[in-house]
Amino acid sequence: MELKCEALNHPHVPQERAELFRSYDSATTEDEYLHLIYSLVYCLKPLQVLETGSWQGIGSAFICRALRRNGVGHLWTIEKAPKVAEVAREQLRINGLWELGTVITGDSLEWIANTSKKFDFAFFDSLLPLRCVELNLCLDKGLLSSGSFFAMHDTSRLRTTMNGGAVDEQTKDLWREIALIDRVKILEFPYSRGLVLGQVL
Repeated sequence: MELKCEALNHPHVPQERAELFRSYDSATTEDEYLHLIYSLVYCLKPLQVLETGSWQGIGSAFICRALRRNGVGHLWTIEKAPKVAEVAREQLRINGLWELGTVITGDSLEWIANTSKKFDFAFFDSLLPLRCVELNLCLDKGLLSSGSFFAMHDTSRLRTTMNGGAVDEQTKDLWREIALIDRVKILEFPYSRGLVLGQVL
């Protein structure tokens, strides 16, 4: 896969400055944000990491590389589509990271509801309407303890799914849901598809 200008991969408005970002395709997180996630994992030294939405495993590999550099930690990444999950597994295998990450084929909400694992860091990157539901479920179950960090992708308030189109309604809903979560504090990265970094209070 080859990195291309993000503005060629996904619809954007000029304020998002997407022409300055790079990405592999319309679904994989931008390279700049992948490096940010890597740095966060490298700095925070989590023992257990949760990722929802593995896609092709590019983000999973970035997280696992940071875990390998830390010498500690394991990634649990959940992908609903079986064929996509297999691609993510292969991504970890060919990069020599398979021992650092487990790709789970299944529904993220069901898996979170049934796990007893505690996470020090989470990256929510599944379907947009599910992300706050996943976060709230983790908070309700105590899977993300006070002080732990999380990130959420595709949070640009200007996000559109069509060139020159109106702001995506799912993004408006996402920000309404974020505003209702009083158990976290957040920092917003507004450019390209956007990213939120949060910490549990």
